Amino acid sequence: MKHFSIARDLGPNGLITFIKRARRYGTLCSRRQWIIRLIGCCFDVDTNQNVNPKYYDALARYYVRYLQEYEKNGIFVDYLSLFNEPGVYTKIHYSDIRDLLRDHVGRCWSGQAYARKLMLSEAPERNEAYRNYPTRSR
Repeated sequence: MKHFSIARDLGPNGLITFIKRARRYGTLCSRRQWIIRLIGCCFDVDTNQNVNPKYYDALARYYVRYLQEYEKNGIFVDYLSLFNEPGVYTKIHYSDIRDLLRDHVGRCWSGQAYARKLMLSEAPERNEAYRNYPTRSR
């Protein structure tokens, strides 16, 4: 986390700037869809868009720090989806997201002063979610 920065998001064309400007007209939601490229933890973003498991702890800390920095700037995120539409925007497998969430992000977030709701991911369609989201009844 030595080089962590949201400076780009605070600039004139940054996400925080746009969120604050958009708030003047009502409420909105925001998602980070490019987290893999930001943290640089892929095997190779062009051929294997998956997160190398050796970086799971670093990615978990990144998520926490990201939300903390946004809160310092008045942006509060209620829900976090670790990855948007696996298989479409990234090639990370649902089982890998499950492991990252269960074994790393969840542990990193336990004991934090704030509560966030975590999502396994955002499936691109219902059938995809049905096939890949774990349930207790199956």
